[in-house]
Amino acid sequence: MITRRTLLFAPLARPRRIALTIDDFNPAVLASDNAAEANRRFLKYLDRAGLEAAAFVIGGVNQSAERRADLEAWSQAGHRIANHTWSHRNYNNPGVTGPEFAADAARAHGFVSSFRTFT
Repeated sequence: MITRRTLLFAPLARPRRIALTIDDFNPAVLASDNAAEANRRFLKYLDRAGLEAAAFVIGGVNQSAERRADLEAWSQAGHRIANHTWSHRNYNNPGVTGPEFAADAARAHGFVSSFRTFT
């Protein structure tokens, strides 16, 4: 039976959730001198805070072995890896057609979908 009390207090009983999304994700920009170490520290902070993130990855800027290893660390830590196209073309640019944009996203799909936590 649903009571007035249930309706008033039910929202308070639900745990709060935060969605942390990272646009144009590139682990190399975390620190210019030692990106790999900065990446490890950032992952540790997220873990300590109990936060999960979704990283929207631009495929073309994350092709090096170092960037792939960084992304693999994010995936292994349980963070979602998502497709943010290959070259980050501006879909609002009249010079970019729908099929061109779709092809750019499809090209990135082959890369980002290889991660265990691809979404």
